Amino acid sequence: MVIFLSTQRLKKEFYFSFVKKDNFFIATPEKALVDSLYFMVKGKYKLDLSAIDFSKFDKNIILKILKKYPKKISKAILNLCKI
Repeated sequence: MVIFLSTQRLKKEFYFSFVKKDNFFIATPEKALVDSLYFMVKGKYKLDLSAIDFSKFDKNIILKILKKYPKKISKAILNLCKI
């Protein structure tokens, strides 16, 4: 089995909505989703959208997070989430 790992770096202004757990900062589920979709929209990450149950995420939190992203990116992410 071959596993490919890659890392992506968020812009400083998108570094928020993390919680500290056991001395590590971890993204909230909604923030992790938005970040993954952000990288997907930018062509830097692939996701199987059919494997994601969007009903498990708080849509209001997603909308709040997306207010800090550029409109074009936010609109694309909202379309992917079908919000």
